[in-house]
Amino acid sequence: MLITIILVLQAVLLSFKYYTQQHRSDNEIALLRVADSVMDATTETNHFLHDTHFKIDPNTAPVDAFVKVGFPSYIAHRIVRYREKGGKFYRLSDICKIYGVDTSLVYRLKNHWVFPQREYDDKRNAGILEKIELNTADTAILETLPGIGKVLAARIIKYRDLLGGFYAVHQLQEVYGLSTETYQRIVTRLWVDTTQVRPLVIATATFKDIARHPYLGYHLAKKIEAYRKQKVRISLERLIQDTVVTSSQAELLRRYCVF
Repeated sequence: MLITIILVLQAVLLSFKYYTQQHRSDNEIALLRVADSVMDATTETNHFLHDTHFKIDPNTAPVDAFVKVGFPSYIAHRIVRYREKGGKFYRLSDICKIYGVDTSLVYRLKNHWVFPQREYDDKRNAGILEKIELNTADTAILETLPGIGKVLAARIIKYRDLLGGFYAVHQLQEVYGLSTETYQRIVTRLWVDTTQVRPLVIATATFKDIARHPYLGYHLAKKIEAYRKQKVRISLERLIQDTVVTSSQAELLRRYCVF
């Protein structure tokens, strides 16, 4: 009797195992497919790692070339978009700056990347590297500068937006966290198109717009608001005369404010 019960239980277990194998859920099947694709990508990457003749130039390779060596499609497109905006790759660390990139994969392929290092060095030594216009550059372009990463690039653009644009390259020294050493390294690579500066019309600007400007601030905005409520004509000369601003402050405001 006991043997019969054991045999029945074994039969039930075998039937259950067969059933679960034949009736996996859609989620289970999807996960298995993802796992298979990851394994395929890893296998293909390993193939390239052992091919000493395989080379890839990140400055010219198409999207599918990056995918073939193991990068997700969205990362491959991000790399190409970075290039389309003027970005260049001169070393492994430049590729690693791309947001979300698998740095371990970048370094596993280190013997297969091809960089235009000689061309870059020749241009650097000759002092003819292409200059970057500070008022139109996006974060991707700014990050091509030595010493400028994602955080500093974002701070530069945020400060530029608060100002309404840069009127001179030296204003970069006002950006929080940008060291004198880094500034000296990049200053010769930059220029400013002053036609891109957006003026702040004091007569129509909101209190918030005036207060958030780095050269005006909350306290000066309050005084300007008081003038406007009294319907007093505001001018730089009036602000200097009433000791609301100094002459040096007025010179800065002259570049941004329309009274």
